[in-house]
Amino acid sequence: MKKVGKVRQIKERPNANDIFFTPLPIALKLINMTNIQRNDKVLDACKGEGVIYNNLPPCEKDFCEITEGRDFFEYDQPVDVIICNPPFSIYTKWIQHCISLNAKKISLIMGCLNLTTIRLKLLEDNGYFLTKMNIVNVKGWFANTYLVLFEKGKTPIISYDTARY
Repeated sequence: MKKVGKVRQIKERPNANDIFFTPLPIALKLINMTNIQRNDKVLDACKGEGVIYNNLPPCEKDFCEITEGRDFFEYDQPVDVIICNPPFSIYTKWIQHCISLNAKKISLIMGCLNLTTIRLKLLEDNGYFLTKMNIVNVKGWFANTYLVLFEKGKTPIISYDTARY
């Protein structure tokens, strides 16, 4: 098996882009930038080992985790905030379900290849705008990673163009 440093190439990973547990410092950055309030109902939509869920500030919280029999795509309860590190291979489907839950905030960890103009437009067309972004480099993860916050009806911090030149 070919190695790049200590990290196997993406195509050689058994679950490429899907199982990358969030390091505590990254979880804390994501939580902090989301500005969760005590009265918010927060869904950690992809709990994994619980690093985000277990560090949420005081609030009403719930979680989904497929390995615990709680499938995000079956979740249909109202929430104010969705926060998670979703499986990158089904990112568009994930965003579509986030939108269907009509939260005020969607806070996600996105690989550099997942923040696309098509996905930004999908969110914007449903009233969500990118209001905060933190670019981090996580050891062992592919390239830069984006911590992003989309808020319903807020002013975006970026512009983009979907035209091909």
